[in-house]
Amino acid sequence: MNTETVQNLPFELDSLQHAHRYQEWLRDAAWPFLGKRILEIGSGIGSLSQHLPQRERLILSDVDESFVRSLRTRFQPNKAVSVLQINEQENIVDLLADENLDTVVSFNVLEHIEDDAALLRNLITLLAQSKSPHTKRIISLVPAHPWAFSSVDKKMGHYRRYSDRMFREAYLRAGVSELNKKNYYSRYINLVGLLGWVTNSKLLGREKLGLGSVLAFEKICPAARALDKALYALARPRLGNSLLTVYTLP
Repeated sequence: MNTETVQNLPFELDSLQHAHRYQEWLRDAAWPFLGKRILEIGSGIGSLSQHLPQRERLILSDVDESFVRSLRTRFQPNKAVSVLQINEQENIVDLLADENLDTVVSFNVLEHIEDDAALLRNLITLLAQSKSPHTKRIISLVPAHPWAFSSVDKKMGHYRRYSDRMFREAYLRAGVSELNKKNYYSRYINLVGLLGWVTNSKLLGREKLGLGSVLAFEKICPAARALDKALYALARPRLGNSLLTVYTLP
């Protein structure tokens, strides 16, 4: 993977590129909801982008110019993939109005956005005006549990960690009139990862995580994933290091 155009890669992105089993876990969690014309918000250096399906259309995006250069080097020889730099103040609705998207997906992005409801509002508008005949969805994976917020989150540039209730409230602030079982799905993922996060950042007071911790989790990832699957089948525990949400437009 070519990241030579990226300087001072954030730990969040640097660690993810080494966590191949974890990438596959997140990919598989989002996969059933992915459509045919997809926009990924905050693609970074493409660690998770590489797992997204290339059906009718796949658009990768980021605000960081160096990330965009890296994405173009890596993906744009493939004609099925486009890469865009989207400035924070840019009107994403106008920019992508002609793409007729059916899916917007983001992995660990919304926690970096101060006004998360404003971004969700724009994404809803973008999909609402789309002429795609397919089901339209916004898929978001974010760090979970406000009580787990730590100095590590702050150093990563996170404004918050989410509970399911907080994410629902963000959608209501974005203008969604009602959330119900038909248009909103959520689940917590990765209980083992949450235990590790709390141990390192809260109990041990560490202000950063090392690559060693990431590689250690990568080794036990299959077992952690199997445990998550078993617990979810039995009781759907409201605990996990990440929260996956899917909003389906009417």
